[in-house]
Amino acid sequence: MRSWRRGAPGVAAVGGALLGVALLAACTSGPDPVAAASPTVGPLDVYLDLITGVEDESAEAFVAQASKAEEIVAACMHDAGFEYVPDPTRYHSSVQDTEALATFDEHAYAAEYGYGLTEPGERPGITTSSVADDPNTEYQMAMSPAQGAAYQKALQGVFAFGDTAPTDEEIDAAYTAPWTEKGCSGRAEHEAFDWEVATSEDVVMIRDEWEGSWQRDLDPQFDAVRTAWVACMREAGTPAYTHPQDAVDQLQAEMLVRQEALAGGEPGSGKAWKELHELEITVAVADLACQDATDYQDELEALEHERQQEFVDTHRAELDALVERYSADR
Repeated sequence: MRSWRRGAPGVAAVGGALLGVALLAACTSGPDPVAAASPTVGPLDVYLDLITGVEDESAEAFVAQASKAEEIVAACMHDAGFEYVPDPTRYHSSVQDTEALATFDEHAYAAEYGYGLTEPGERPGITTSSVADDPNTEYQMAMSPAQGAAYQKALQGVFAFGDTAPTDEEIDAAYTAPWTEKGCSGRAEHEAFDWEVATSEDVVMIRDEWEGSWQRDLDPQFDAVRTAWVACMREAGTPAYTHPQDAVDQLQAEMLVRQEALAGGEPGSGKAWKELHELEITVAVADLACQDATDYQDELEALEHERQQEFVDTHRAELDALVERYSADR
């Protein structure tokens, strides 16, 4: 299932991540949700698009929304008596160039870097930002403790926890508070992103019900797909893995073990590290080849869409009611 927004106002205030993949433009007068499903978009995904009313969740659209949000934050902070330089990177740590990624040769990358664990290779089309780039840091550092607290309160509202680490209960309360209590960030995200529908109780309940209704790893059809991949990997002479993510997880675990064994030495050096890097390349190359040979990703996607269809057939009345309810407000 495609990722769909579960973010909440206030996310940027605590370091929100870039959320989003391409969504279908849709409205109640648009195509039938099931008919609109495609090889990459399942029938439940389409319904959720209709309900949330998000026309474009591409990386480029998200960056544009982030820029709009930051202009709102700047105006709001100015009204509160503070200076503020718009900083769209608060809403994302990396931005993907979808056109560049479309031409990215993952097989060539795997042959040189494996999964990018022991020796991360540069993936074209991805730019990153860091907290150190925040143009407002110097301004805040010059403030007195009282001024800094007031600044954070204006910016984050209930997310301004101060120097004391918040409890889980305090964090939960902050996330569930209305956007009006989340300072200028909450106001900006409310106006620029409109996440309220995606995070509303009834929509989250539908999503949670779907996630609880289908456990991929327990599905007999998934076991058939997985078994074909395992057999292919065995023929390639790799260690025993149960599925692609298991291969990554085991290599990461071994990498951490060897890092600890370095006892202060530099990762990336020494015979043991070189051996692990070579194993990683061998596994990654075989993994991609076996996924291609078994149509692993296509088979998984087809299976998930089939299960989504079953869920939609069972919950169509609820989904139609949600579409009608939330589209009436737009």
